[in-house]
Amino acid sequence: MLGILRYGFINTKIRGMKREFITYEQYLKLTELSYDELIDELKRTPYGHAFRGMYRTPTPIELEKILLEELTKSYIKILKWLPTQAMRVIALHMMKYEAENIKALLRLKTLNAETERLKQHITPIPLGLSIEEYVKVYEESKDIEEAIGKLMELGLPIPLNEAIEGGVKDIKIIEARIEKMTYRELMNEAKKLDGKSSKSIRELLGLEIDLTNVKNVLRAKKIGIDWSELEEYIITPTYKVGLKKLKNAFERGDYNEALREALSKDYPNLINTGLEALKKGGLEALEKLFSREIFRNYKRVWVSGFRYDISPVLAYLTRKMIEMKNLKVIAYGKSFELPKERIMEEIIV
Repeated sequence: MLGILRYGFINTKIRGMKREFITYEQYLKLTELSYDELIDELKRTPYGHAFRGMYRTPTPIELEKILLEELTKSYIKILKWLPTQAMRVIALHMMKYEAENIKALLRLKTLNAETERLKQHITPIPLGLSIEEYVKVYEESKDIEEAIGKLMELGLPIPLNEAIEGGVKDIKIIEARIEKMTYRELMNEAKKLDGKSSKSIRELLGLEIDLTNVKNVLRAKKIGIDWSELEEYIITPTYKVGLKKLKNAFERGDYNEALREALSKDYPNLINTGLEALKKGGLEALEKLFSREIFRNYKRVWVSGFRYDISPVLAYLTRKMIEMKNLKVIAYGKSFELPKERIMEEIIV
């Protein structure tokens, strides 16, 4: 009972913070401005206080540090309100974004991309590795294997260390391992919470698990591995799209048939848009579509009424993290003078 009342207090506080978020209309306006105008406009948003005393226009990396400081303040403030077990779940949930950074670094290393591209793709998390640490690993590593060794020396969370160790060199397999280890640890920890919170996290993360598994089935078809190898990297326990359904999808002839098979029963609303994404931009476009659907799932928590569990906390921090990513995309896009349409394709709203 005390736990329920505590979540009631926390979620009342969080719902009072909803005005902090950048609106869709504000995103549209920001993409129409020059970089200098973008900074001036941000000073008129809830981030405005962070620019006080700054008398020059910050670079995109300096802007990112400002945004990270604001996110870290929100993160620490919320952690202070939570019971100890819930803190662990929140920390693991944020670890998902550290995992994304590691995947981006390793993916770019396989392409021998310039360091500047790494800076654009990495979004540091509160109390995680810094941009400077990622850049140092990237520049001092000649290949994926060496980058993995240097990352492990930095003291990553145990699930991420487990995911990248072992000598696997195929980037897609490494990414699938990272995803499986991250969600496994998160779901195991969520089971230790009270019944309401445990159930709400299962429902909230279920869509992520399903769409990540579907994405990895399609990736596996692309790189030509067999089901017995892929099955090792499926995130379990699955949610709605079970192992049998995933295997049937894997055995279909092409991406379109595989996608239809995987989504037909539980996510029919995503089939047409998914096929359109595949046609337009292949797996990369489909992954962006899935990311937007996952984000909408978190946003739904805000409009579903008051809750006496942990899900609004996860939704709040996820929205803040995605907002930071979006503002970073806009900032770099404007600094490179990319068109508004190109920038809007990249942000998640």
